[in-house]
Amino acid sequence: QLANQVLVAAVALAGALLLLRVLFLALVLPELVWSGAALIRLTGPLTLLLAMIPGGATRILGSATLADFTAAIVVTAIPIFIFSRPRRAASARSVGP
Repeated sequence: QLANQVLVAAVALAGALLLLRVLFLALVLPELVWSGAALIRLTGPLTLLLAMIPGGATRILGSATLADFTAAIVVTAIPIFIFSRPRRAASARSVGP
């Protein structure tokens, strides 16, 4: 259960960083603020594969691309699906007489 909580926390952190990336790129802040440029460098590998797909480099809002929005939406949606699954009680999991 601890590993599951650590995984959910890591995915939530990645989602928050990607949402900040989209916000910074949409507002064209990376050129103005050093922390924006650092965030873009940090989260670049998370969007690299999506940017290679045809159409992934299409700008949607400001400097934010389709790859940036797609990565933010997908990584943010993963914890929602994890928490939306019904949890079984410990007694319901045990099978026996």
